[in-house]
Amino acid sequence: MKKITLFTLLTLLLCTSCVTKKKFMLAEMAATASKDSLQGLLNNSREVGNQLSAQVKNLLRDTTKMGNSIRQYQSMLNVNMTEQEKLMYEILGQITTSDIPIVFKGGLITKLILNESGLSSVQRTTKDIDANWIGQPPSMDYLVDSLNNSFGDLQRCYKAVASRQYGEKQSAGISVIDKNTGRKFITMDIDIKPLIDSKTYYYEQTKIRGVLPNEILADKICVLSGEAIYKNRAKDVLDVFLLSKCVEVYSKDISDICKRAGREIKSFDAFHNKEAEIEHAYNKLKGIEGKPDFNTVYNYLYEFIVPFAQEVIPNKMWDCKSLSWNDVCKTKSPLSRKQINQNAKIISHKQENQSQHNKDKSKSR
Repeated sequence: MKKITLFTLLTLLLCTSCVTKKKFMLAEMAATASKDSLQGLLNNSREVGNQLSAQVKNLLRDTTKMGNSIRQYQSMLNVNMTEQEKLMYEILGQITTSDIPIVFKGGLITKLILNESGLSSVQRTTKDIDANWIGQPPSMDYLVDSLNNSFGDLQRCYKAVASRQYGEKQSAGISVIDKNTGRKFITMDIDIKPLIDSKTYYYEQTKIRGVLPNEILADKICVLSGEAIYKNRAKDVLDVFLLSKCVEVYSKDISDICKRAGREIKSFDAFHNKEAEIEHAYNKLKGIEGKPDFNTVYNYLYEFIVPFAQEVIPNKMWDCKSLSWNDVCKTKSPLSRKQINQNAKIISHKQENQSQHNKDKSKSR
């Protein structure tokens, strides 16, 4: 009986041991297969990672090349703009030397005024020519023919063509065309005006007939007083800021200029109540080197427009250093360097004459 029992136990133990070993082997095989599968996935992931890294490097290299290309293109545009600007000044010079009754204004003259006054740190690109035809309005054919005849040697490459008829409140539009390519190179806006004062400016050695600085400033103050200041004339915010620093500004003179031109100085409601909109438009201005911070400009102009916002404009003179208006009767304009030099020469000449007179008097004794 004991032998039977012992045999039975040994048989059961042997059977149990065999089943466990089989399961272990199956489990081991499954683990091995799983390991191989995971290793394959890991290898694939590494390969994909390497491919993505290579793509990132290629993209970075392409981005760098594209950035260099953009910078080169921008530099080329700047060079081209400079060449275009030179051509525009050459055209202004050619027209000035002719007998055409045209006086120039706008961005090109503003730039000459600023450079003449030593305010060349801020540069704004200009893409067109603005001018006044002085006197009776000519026919468009006569206007175009007069311009072409004034171009001189430039006629070999360029010609003026009419693009817009002038009207009661509309300037004449002229396009300057490159004869070789047919491409419109420059646009001109020409208003019809009565006789106005002008002065000669210089671009290098080229003489250019332009309106007086206060004429430009008065026009831009009118713009500053209305709604257009934040819609499509934000550039005038900067121009008034700069021009008021380089010319003597008398509030009464500005008022008189506006009246003669039929322009109205409005209430400045938009300037006072649309500061955020003006700032947005100002910050969007492109093609300006050295553009001042908006808050600096706005705070300056806030004080500058004070007399023009009054119902009766007083006779004041602007002091751009102290940001204040002074009574004209209490203000004495400082002598310019030219006046100082001239006075010094006169005094020196008088002293020389007096010295010679004393010497002659001594000899006669």
